[in-house]
Amino acid sequence: MEEAEKTLEIVSNQIPFSMVNRGIEEETVPYCIENNKSILAYSPLERGLLTGKIAPGYKFQEGDHRASHKHFQPDFIEKTNALLNKVKPVAEQHHVSLGQLVLRWTIERPGITVALAGARNAEQAVQNAGAADIHLTAEEISTINDLVNQF
Repeated sequence: MEEAEKTLEIVSNQIPFSMVNRGIEEETVPYCIENNKSILAYSPLERGLLTGKIAPGYKFQEGDHRASHKHFQPDFIEKTNALLNKVKPVAEQHHVSLGQLVLRWTIERPGITVALAGARNAEQAVQNAGAADIHLTAEEISTINDLVNQF
């Protein structure tokens, strides 16, 4: 981004980010915060993995690119679901889905301006939008952060 700024003004960076894909936190997020750049986090639900609806042995339809993706291998799915089971009580306390909680956590992260969540239908889009109405306490955010940091 710094190199690109020598040629043109960049106002945002659209980059993958999720509870299980946090590589941007080391360099990109601090750069964007320091230089007042927005981060549009895409795939915050990690292609559906962070909704809690995918279990080891899940059968992907033919042509589904997730079948060969490293985050959809049985061991990673199992590890991810263990994390989701630990954060699920927070979702239940707020009467929201895991996906909604994950989206809310994402936009609570320092430097993250937008969480770009895909939806396969209108119902999912409406449910995703509901994440904006969740109000997490500092303690809840800290608890989730601790769990995610242990991942």
